[in-house]
Amino acid sequence: MFWVVAGTTFTSGTLATSWATLSNANRVSSSNVNLADSTSNYINITGVQLEVGDTATPFEHRPYDMELARCQRYYVVFGGDSAYTPYGTGNNYSSTNGTMVVSYPVQMRANPTLTVTTPNRVLSGSANASVTAMSLGNGGRLTSYIDYTASGLTVGQGSYITSNGSTSGTISFSSEL
Repeated sequence: MFWVVAGTTFTSGTLATSWATLSNANRVSSSNVNLADSTSNYINITGVQLEVGDTATPFEHRPYDMELARCQRYYVVFGGDSAYTPYGTGNNYSSTNGTMVVSYPVQMRANPTLTVTTPNRVLSGSANASVTAMSLGNGGRLTSYIDYTASGLTVGQGSYITSNGSTSGTISFSSEL
């Protein structure tokens, strides 16, 4: 049992530290943190495996990289760091618009939706311009085309988009259930 809240009915006695006759007053230590008595309280749970039915199975431990890949099927984010890491590469098809291809680290569960937080920048030739709009042009399960708008672009020139070297610029893809 995980006791996250317990009233005096369960904390007023002395916590049993060995096998003893059941007494509600002795079920929980009076020094237990009451998770609900402050918004600063939290609980960390690790190493727990939930089972369907009443038969326990051996604990299944997945390595971090395997668990990360399973999570990235549903959500992946690019940017959010202070580096000028490119999200993807593309080209400009007008002086204010272009498209780039973004490849996901793993195949998404379904065609994703796009969420953009600014600031983002497009770097193309001598242009280093703020991206004023980004949208999902064509989203697949492995890659997506992102349409972008910025000023001062040269038609036909290659480009890439970064988070502007700030921790706030990101693009994320979600294929949540």
